[in-house]
Amino acid sequence: MQNTQNTHTDTGRNGNTFTFSEENTMSKKEIVNQIKETVKPLMEKWEVNFREFVKEIEEYFYVGVYEENPEAKRNVELKFNLLKRKGYTQAMYDLFTRVRSEEDIKNRIHKEAETKLSKIDIAVTKKLKKVEVETVENLFFRTTGIDCYAEGAWKINGEKIFSFRTIYAGGFNIQCLHVRTLYSYK
Repeated sequence: MQNTQNTHTDTGRNGNTFTFSEENTMSKKEIVNQIKETVKPLMEKWEVNFREFVKEIEEYFYVGVYEENPEAKRNVELKFNLLKRKGYTQAMYDLFTRVRSEEDIKNRIHKEAETKLSKIDIAVTKKLKKVEVETVENLFFRTTGIDCYAEGAWKINGEKIFSFRTIYAGGFNIQCLHVRTLYSYK
């Protein structure tokens, strides 16, 4: 891996700041950090959206399901099926039955977001585990706060391209809305 002392800083459209070496070389760790900084605003948006969704589901959990189908009061399986149609998950069940305050819910969702960000290390390491990185050329970063999309790419050892793209996936009526980061090395 080439190392250099000369660096410069670049600020992306979303305000994130990245430091690049003059020779445009970096380590796997620097790639991970750039991805994390790019994805972090999307995770923050997810936290807000998910908290709002949890509030809606919680209201439905305690009131709406019985208004929709009074039989759900006596039939737990029916209640669970009605809840699943709205995006209800086991994790939400845990939130509703074990967490008592809004601050607790906020903290648990934030912790989940931090856990998801930490998994970027694992994903990049796994994707590049057989690659002996000597040089990394930063090709681009793009992010839009509007549609929650981010992507970036690097040329590894002057040959193959390692890239990522992060999207909002799922939906409240199919599965919980979540941030999904996909990686490619070609």
